[in-house]
Amino acid sequence: MGNGSNGILVNGDDNLIGGLIAHAQRNVISGNGTQGIYITSGDGNQIVNNFIGTTADGMSALNNGSGVYVNGTGNIIGGKGEIRLPNVISGNTGYGVRINSSPDNIVWGNIIGATRDPRLPLGNGGDGIEVLGDASGTQVGGIGYQEPNIIANNGLQGVLLQDNIAGEPVSNTVRGNAIYNNELLGIDLGGD
Repeated sequence: MGNGSNGILVNGDDNLIGGLIAHAQRNVISGNGTQGIYITSGDGNQIVNNFIGTTADGMSALNNGSGVYVNGTGNIIGGKGEIRLPNVISGNTGYGVRINSSPDNIVWGNIIGATRDPRLPLGNGGDGIEVLGDASGTQVGGIGYQEPNIIANNGLQGVLLQDNIAGEPVSNTVRGNAIYNNELLGIDLGGD
């Protein structure tokens, strides 16, 4: 029973979607006509421990048009706690995560393109993660505790960094992730 447009629309700062208490604070954000979560201009928001594009058990697709769209500064998609509580961003018709012409955002500790059991595929139809335009300082994964993402089984690239009318992405970091079984490249610099 999805919404015709976005599941959650954020136009503000320092909001928390989800939380670090496993089942009690998890949102199921699925079946929506456009994005599951759309941050239009917010800064310092965090999205953690949600199922975005899946059924409530995290094991089957209940797709949004796309997963998470970010246009803002210093937002965090994912989180670190005493136990691993990733966002599962899978089964969406389009991309999993899009960072569009925005600085200093972080995408870490997520499962993008698999079920909550990451051994089982549940790809997004488009790219797993897109870093577009003049996005800068984006961190996709990392080598610290709970920072790596699983980015697998997606219909296009695992991670795409590409210019658009706003400019080209610079000084972004992609490291420490498990990127495999995507239809095209694991990491594509420039959409070439």
